[in-house]
Amino acid sequence: MMWWWGGSWMFFGPIIFIFCIVMMFIMMGDGMFHRDDPRSNRALDILKERFARGEIDKAEFEERRRSLGA
Repeated sequence: MMWWWGGSWMFFGPIIFIFCIVMMFIMMGDGMFHRDDPRSNRALDILKERFARGEIDKAEFEERRRSLGA
């Protein structure tokens, strides 16, 4: 009887492990593809700085801003 009780718990170990791996990938995916991430505005900030320094003109600024989706 003791063997059966201890052996039945071994069934849940791989299930819990797979569940943890799946949850890890879900959390990583949510972190990587979240739209409100401050890093997503970094490209627009650089573009604004280049426009302010005069490295690019207004037409190029507008074109690149549209391509960034901002």
